[in-house]
Amino acid sequence: MPINALTAGVAALAINSTAFTIEIFRGGFVTIPVNLYSAIERRETLSFNLLHKKDHARIQNKRFCSEEGVEVPWSEVEKGYEYAKGQYVVVTDEDFEKARVPAAQTFDIRAFVPANEVADLYFDEPYYLEPNGKAGVKAYALLRDALKDTGRIGVGTVVLRQREHIAGIEPSGDALVLSMMRFAHEIRPPSDLDLPKVGEGCDEAGDGLSASAHRHARGQVEAGGVSRQLHRSVTQGDRGEGGGQGARAAGRGAAAAGCQSDEGA
Repeated sequence: MPINALTAGVAALAINSTAFTIEIFRGGFVTIPVNLYSAIERRETLSFNLLHKKDHARIQNKRFCSEEGVEVPWSEVEKGYEYAKGQYVVVTDEDFEKARVPAAQTFDIRAFVPANEVADLYFDEPYYLEPNGKAGVKAYALLRDALKDTGRIGVGTVVLRQREHIAGIEPSGDALVLSMMRFAHEIRPPSDLDLPKVGEGCDEAGDGLSASAHRHARGQVEAGGVSRQLHRSVTQGDRGEGGGQGARAAGRGAAAAGCQSDEGA
């Protein structure tokens, strides 16, 4: 299904305190009420306290003034931005309130872009979207299937926890996933790293590997080796089924030519 059969190019995801509503504009509204659920399990996250080795008592962090050397209560603490060495501009709660991004309760989709053109580096926190009630089930499925059939994701901005985020909606199996994304300026380029050029591993005239060595290495990767169980857990998980982030990686991998042996196989 062409994406323009679903929308003229402008869509929005409106948010309230308990649920999301996807609104698609095309001479009117198509409203899809949905619930939002984190797609990440944090069971293996461990937290530790610092203890005194002598008696295992917990260490307390206290606030001391670097000028007077005395402990400072929270009532006398303020925030400051260091614009030069040792020079600060004080920022008050009123300043933060004025700078706070208004929570417009809307996710504006600015564009539908090919999924395999968005690097995984840009994607961060994923959330599952679930239809909230029977009214939005068909429209939810329509949006999900249109994105899946066209291999595209919807990209836009949303305000969460007083901060504006760029985000993307994409299909993952039977679900729609809303993923928080990083802005381009948040990604560090690898240009300062000393990296071999693509294809240098196959340059037999220089220090590259032979074609047979490349075939062996590629065979080991494709076979999975000792990491086969990990490979299955990554490639067969929910995100990889049905055109989600797994499809992004697969599409990018298919586009990479790699080394070719003299046999062409």
